[in-house]
Amino acid sequence: MACVVCTLLYGSEFGTLTSHQERRLNTFHMRNLRRIFDITWRDHVTNNTVLEETGIPSMFTLLKQRRMRMLGHATRMEDGRIPKDLLYRELPTGKRPTRRPRLRFKDA
Repeated sequence: MACVVCTLLYGSEFGTLTSHQERRLNTFHMRNLRRIFDITWRDHVTNNTVLEETGIPSMFTLLKQRRMRMLGHATRMEDGRIPKDLLYRELPTGKRPTRRPRLRFKDA
């Protein structure tokens, strides 16, 4: 399970995920936990109960922990490093496109 979670969350530290993508990751995580611990939908066990019994945090918690760890790492970097510059960059000068703005790490 640890290998699957690491593979799923690869690149999520600095990447931005939409709420739909986060929900799909959480669904996959819960489905695998239920399959590993042999809990079927007929057992009428909630996701919170499954997480409490297994002692494994939810996918939302794992994503938040990884982002916070990377944020702390990036803020401690010296100026001029690419990850820190990407984190603190501002919008370029010029006009914005008419569609929805792109998601940034700060938005997550």
